[in-house]
Amino acid sequence: MCVRLFRFPASIKRAGFVNSIEFRWEFHLPRKTKGLRNTSNVDVEEQVAMFLYILGHNLRLCVIANNFSRSLDTVHRHFLNVLKAIVKLYKDLVKPPGINSSPEIGSNFRTWHSYFKDCVGAIDGSYIPAMVPLEDQPRYRTRKGRIAQNVMAVVGFDMKFTYVLAGWEGSARDSKVLQSSLRNRQDKLVVPTGKYYLVDAGYPNSLGFLAPYRGIRYHRNERRGHAPANAKELFNYQHSSLRNIIERSFRLIKKRWAILRTEPFFYIKVQVKIVIACCTLHNFILNVDPDDLLEHELNDASEDLGSDQVILEEDVANLATSLEWSGRRDALATLMWNEYNR
Repeated sequence: MCVRLFRFPASIKRAGFVNSIEFRWEFHLPRKTKGLRNTSNVDVEEQVAMFLYILGHNLRLCVIANNFSRSLDTVHRHFLNVLKAIVKLYKDLVKPPGINSSPEIGSNFRTWHSYFKDCVGAIDGSYIPAMVPLEDQPRYRTRKGRIAQNVMAVVGFDMKFTYVLAGWEGSARDSKVLQSSLRNRQDKLVVPTGKYYLVDAGYPNSLGFLAPYRGIRYHRNERRGHAPANAKELFNYQHSSLRNIIERSFRLIKKRWAILRTEPFFYIKVQVKIVIACCTLHNFILNVDPDDLLEHELNDASEDLGSDQVILEEDVANLATSLEWSGRRDALATLMWNEYNR
């Protein structure tokens, strides 16, 4: 893969909308291994341009066909080809953390580094709007009545995705999706030895997954104007501030790719691949431009932007809570509280 300045094909320039979209990166996929190659009428650059334009604006294929002066069948075929090529790059760009290679907690979180030094990222689920047949809508309907797929992702402290599991119905609970990822033979979620992930109260507090205290103030709007009253509240405050990294990452990809904010006009299997492709491109962009300007346009990093699921007792019943892990959390909370009082 290489990067160079994007050059718009002549058909795009003739369409008269070059200034309406910004392509700051252009990448060439290995054409023999990833399946992309020039055709007699459409070169790879134009294929990628049409693909990015659809993801960035969630436009119908007929609109793209008109703008690029191509047939509807041509646009559809090349969209699927580029999507297939991007999905093949998933394992090259979305890499799980290792024992010694995981990104460290950044300077913005230096206050908590000594407490969470073995943490390698955060896990959360997010609803992505979906379009499914009428008979499948009950399974994809969330508790708030939206039709969506439940996407579980793992994000490191460099805001790059290290694992993505898409395709679960909106009615599925976060703990059930996590359990599936641990049993997935093709793409299994692995916790590095001696490390752990931060999770919210929708997940159990078990080995490798550090959850906050349930029933204690956690979200920012609940903490506003209140100083920590005990060790559990202080732990939840610092846990929430650090786990916010994945909520900001979800918001960033939704801000960049409009196709993740509204129902796309594709079959559900293609919609699942689109989520994978958007996360893969997100990592690629951060590799090319770590100081991406779009990231700085996000609101306050402390704002809670995660899943809108309502957490019930049965949601965390599938995975057992570890007494040893709960004891580790209590010891960590006590250490924080003692140093806070000093």
